[in-house]
Amino acid sequence: MKALQPGTMLNALRAMGPYVALELFMPGGTVLALLLWFARNRRAARALEVAQAQA
Repeated sequence: MKALQPGTMLNALRAMGPYVALELFMPGGTVLALLLWFARNRRAARALEVAQAQA
């Protein structure tokens, strides 16, 4: 198993920052953060799905 690089972990934390802040400071923030994450990552998930179907 490959060990995580410190830079990779830091980038992941930075990417999650806005979603964590939304969860902490807004009522119903968990639902809103999940919806926002799904909306922003929908295109990448579809591209991965198409690539796997073609393989």
